[in-house]
Amino acid sequence: MSLKMIRQWLLVLPTLGLLYGAAQADQPLEATACVYLIDTSSAQKPAGMDMGHHTAPWYFWRSGNRVETRDAHGETGEVWESDPRGQISYTKLFHPAGKAIDYTSGDLRALAINTDWNQIKSIIDPKLLGTHLKRSGEQTVDGQRAELYAGVVDGVSTEVLWLPEMKLPARIEKTRGGVTVSLRMAECKPLASAPWSMTSDTRMQSYQHLDYADLGDKENDPFVKNVVGHNEGLHHGH
Repeated sequence: MSLKMIRQWLLVLPTLGLLYGAAQADQPLEATACVYLIDTSSAQKPAGMDMGHHTAPWYFWRSGNRVETRDAHGETGEVWESDPRGQISYTKLFHPAGKAIDYTSGDLRALAINTDWNQIKSIIDPKLLGTHLKRSGEQTVDGQRAELYAGVVDGVSTEVLWLPEMKLPARIEKTRGGVTVSLRMAECKPLASAPWSMTSDTRMQSYQHLDYADLGDKENDPFVKNVVGHNEGLHHGH
């Protein structure tokens, strides 16, 4: 299982149930920058594969109407933005190449991509907590109260340690087929004082931007061919 597949399996949780009302959904959240660690371990080692144990950092920024993530090596990233009408847009960033692929809200609807803003800004869907994931205890994480939830989602044993004040998970752990994948918070800081920075507007504007709808007309472009060939166009990580 590749790290890309592991991240998708870990972070993609379906929108189920209804827990938070509109007033709570609209409540502003603190601008935050976090480093998470993605850990993978397997009780089974298929022939020819050394799954063993693997850890990689994953970066997350949340500020007002924008959420950004970045992979361990800073090669790729994702930016989700919500406009005043609540329309969601998405940009896939390829930092070393200085390129970006832009998806409009219409593109996302056509691709049946979930654009629940609560889920995007909280990494997981908060509506799962108390519905498919039942509260099973309480802990303290770095002086903060944390709620422990556990259950089965789509046949996957899932445990979430949730920070209700931050509206972020301190840990997500999922186990299936002898493989355990966890996302655990290593460090979080207010955005203004974090040493790791989100992509600036100036840098974003300096990239060559391609519209997702136009990719089919650029199939001979080496960059587009590589992106399509590796299925890198869109990885919805929330």
